[in-house]
Parts: sequence; structure tokens; C-alpha cells
Amino acid sequence: PQDPAVFGADSLLVKTSKHYLNIHYTLLPYLYTLFYKAHTQGDTVARPVLHEFYSDEVTWGVDRQFLWGPGLLISAVLDPGVDVIQAYIPDAVWYEYETGAKIPIRKQWTDLYLPADKLGLHLRGGYVYPTQQPAPTTSESRKNPMGLIIALDDKNNAYGDLFWDDGDST
Repeated sequence: PQDPAVFGADSLLVKTSKHYLNIHYTLLPYLYTLFYKAHTQGDTVARPVLHEFYSDEVTWGVDRQFLWGPGLLISAVLDPGVDVIQAYIPDAVWYEYETGAKIPIRKQWTDLYLPADKLGLHLRGGYVYPTQQPAPTTSESRKNPMGLIIALDDKNNAYGDLFWDDGDST
């Protein structure tokens, strides 16, 4: 009974799940790179906000948001019946994942409107995020075109890495 499909193909939960799973699989090259770095360098994949912004004491208490790697800030509704949350925007350039809009604030708390079908996803400026058009399997995805999301920082710079998992070699 916990499978979203039990609510019907047209349910908000199923549509939202498909939408965010599509984003997850689009970002698979970014995630694979993070996992590679975790394996070879001891980096973390999911990390608290304070891990990247340790000199900002406010981040020491942020426990309802987290990062994938250094660049993808994830803010979610964790309480039932809530559609506005307080989210901390650390001191960096940030962009809304879905619209590409630059967030006009930094180093402060803000209200994020996150109705039941929305998750707060923000890209940190200064990073290049490798992407790939998803397919039903990761083997099929590897045959699809790749892309880049380039999020510029204050100096109009961005950098990134890519670990290519060919699916065969170790």
C-alpha cells in the first residue's frame, strides 16, 4: 500500500513521483560522479548544509535541508499539511532548478512555497552539472544525449567533473 501506483495513474502523488524521478535520472551523471568521489576520495554524496558553509554559524542548525554534493540544495516539506517552509539560502549564487531563475537573496532565511507537488531544488552557482536524458534503464540512458547545466557564480565562472560509468568496466 506504500507504492504510489495504488493511488491511481492520474493521482497527484504518481505525477509528482514521476516528475522528480525524471529529474533524479536526468542528474544521474552528476550523482555517479559524486559516488565515484565518495569511493575514491572519501567525499560525501548527501551532506548537511554546514558541510559546505561551515563558516556561517547559521548553517550549523540547518537540519531540514541538505545538499547533494557541493551544489544541489534540497528543501522539502517534512510536516503534514504544510505548504510553506522556512529555508535558509546560504551565501552563494543560487538558481531554481526547474526555472533557472536566479535567487535574489543569500545568507538569509526565506519562505518557500512548496505545495504537495513541489520540492525545493536549487543549483549553486560556480558548478557545472552533467545531465543525461533518462530512459527506462541506466543501460539505455547511457545511449542518450548528455547535457550540461552551467550555473555561474559571482565572477561568471563554473567548473565541474564527470565520472563516466560505461556500465561494463569495473
